Amino acid sequence: MATVNFSDFETFYGCGYLLSTFPHYIQFGFNRNFKLMSYKGLEVWQLAKANTIAIHGMTLNLPSFEQYEEGSQIRRSSKSVRSNIVEGYGRKRYTGDFAKFITYALASNDETLDHLEILFETGSLNDIELYNHIHANTIKLGIKLNNFQAYLFRLRRSNQARRD
Repeated sequence: MATVNFSDFETFYGCGYLLSTFPHYIQFGFNRNFKLMSYKGLEVWQLAKANTIAIHGMTLNLPSFEQYEEGSQIRRSSKSVRSNIVEGYGRKRYTGDFAKFITYALASNDETLDHLEILFETGSLNDIELYNHIHANTIKLGIKLNNFQAYLFRLRRSNQARRD
């Protein structure tokens, strides 16, 4: 497995994976002095957290039969996105593992989107503004996860090329 070269964190800038409130030199959980930061600094985690909270609140207003069927499924899949980001971050030293868990997060995000669309199409979720808000956020999260995954794959390939 490829390990992450910390200098890559220093040179990589502008992908939007971190909260904009952090200084530009904090990348993927490390600061300039290479002190460990939290996964909470990842923008994809922040978006997943916000989406999980919005989805949880939305499911509380579903018809009672849907709260335990589709409502339970969408809550679990949205929480899985967030949890996979955290687990991948915990393995950030190994770029391949980190990318693998981002892949799992992306798959769970797609599942969340499908459950959301099912709820709307069946009429169980009839608040169109809420649907549009959660749908747009889920799509945005999917795009950012996809871009983050692509970056991790590129980073892994470059680390492997350096070793060879």
